[in-house]
Amino acid sequence: MEAEGHDPPVFEAVRIDRRQWWIYGKRRTVKECVAAGVAAAWAWAMGKRASSASSHLVSVHGHGLAVDIISKSKMWDATPEFWESLGRAAKRDGLTWGGGWKSPVDPPHI
Repeated sequence: MEAEGHDPPVFEAVRIDRRQWWIYGKRRTVKECVAAGVAAAWAWAMGKRASSASSHLVSVHGHGLAVDIISKSKMWDATPEFWESLGRAAKRDGLTWGGGWKSPVDPPHI
């Protein structure tokens, strides 16, 4: 990717329970969090929903089997070319790329 002019650092790899709860709580109500077994304190209105995994134990990140790669300069607002390059690199190395999923589409996820 760097040879193509992109700046792809790994943003996140293994997630611990508190990090997963924080991500899960995005744009979820207290009621939704509690129903999923996540403490009410993790519910917050900002951002967009980023994970359906309510626990690090059900997230592939929690098992060290996934990474999120973003653009160092543009973060999640990288160009379509950046994401396409990431997808090609992942596929070339025999990895699964979240940008090719039907739902949820998750371009940073490998």
